[in-house]
Amino acid sequence: MESQDSLTTFRITNDYYSYLVGGKYLFDRSLLPPVPEDPVNLYKYNSHGYRSPEFSVGTELVFAGCSFTHGTGVPESGAWPSMVSKSLNKKASVVAQPGASISSIVDQLFMYFRSFGNPKTLLCLFPDRYRLSVPIDGSTLTYDQSRPVFGSNGSSPEQGVFNIEFNPGSQSIKYMKKPYDANVVITEDISLYQSMRSIRLLEQYCRATNIKLLWSTWNLELAAIMSLVHEREDLKFDNYFNLNVYVDRKSALGYWGVLFKTLDDLNSCAHEHAKIDCSCYLVCHKDLLELYGEEQFNIGMDHHFSGHESSHYGVHFQAHVADAFLSRLALD
Repeated sequence: MESQDSLTTFRITNDYYSYLVGGKYLFDRSLLPPVPEDPVNLYKYNSHGYRSPEFSVGTELVFAGCSFTHGTGVPESGAWPSMVSKSLNKKASVVAQPGASISSIVDQLFMYFRSFGNPKTLLCLFPDRYRLSVPIDGSTLTYDQSRPVFGSNGSSPEQGVFNIEFNPGSQSIKYMKKPYDANVVITEDISLYQSMRSIRLLEQYCRATNIKLLWSTWNLELAAIMSLVHEREDLKFDNYFNLNVYVDRKSALGYWGVLFKTLDDLNSCAHEHAKIDCSCYLVCHKDLLELYGEEQFNIGMDHHFSGHESSHYGVHFQAHVADAFLSRLALD
């Protein structure tokens, strides 16, 4: 039996340990970095800190994801959850935080279910597998502060559970001492294992409670992994679909971070559109191009403060993601 002395460091009243045992029902917006000022779009949050209508019991449709689902860089009306819920004419909740890992997204969903009940339909767009929810105690485990830390609000990650950006290229260090850098200790196998197990738990929960679940990923590497996984019948995920069947990155979006500045630039890309149901940018979602303008149509307005290489896709990408989920829903 554990001695009482061995338990003295474990305090349920301590915020760090309350996170370890799941003491927070929903993510606290104050623990996240502030969304940088957008030159065009406003980011309004509900009372729980999500860019979503107020959560309520009985909501039939829930969206979950990271910054893409949050709609970073685009107006709320130009984010894929708003487009899908409008098309389905259903009130929806959006459980999405910028920088969220797959495991933290699933954790937030279970907290949502506990507080507001199960929806009828759940649509998830997951990020890459290199984001992880990691407990940082400050004495045994720390984190390289030169790398992104989601959840620290810009402060030193001395203690708490953080979504970190794991870098697989940092595994060459041979000698370490306490406090260990989480980015070095964590391996690619751990990151993949945690992410995949979280999704499988969510699938099983949805199966048991009759929630209609559909999920995909915007990340090309994770999509490639899923293609390999689905070559084996015993490894398949029940509710996954390949977003890239519906959205070709070169044709629908241009390349990541590329800003088409003029209509001539857009029109010159018409030959790239063979894989989607439109002939060129001026035909595909032309109503959105006219509504939001050329710049925001093509690239997230966060490129003004993060640069083209780090910015998010614009309304055009969001529209194609919405179309993909609607198309997939229509098949069932």
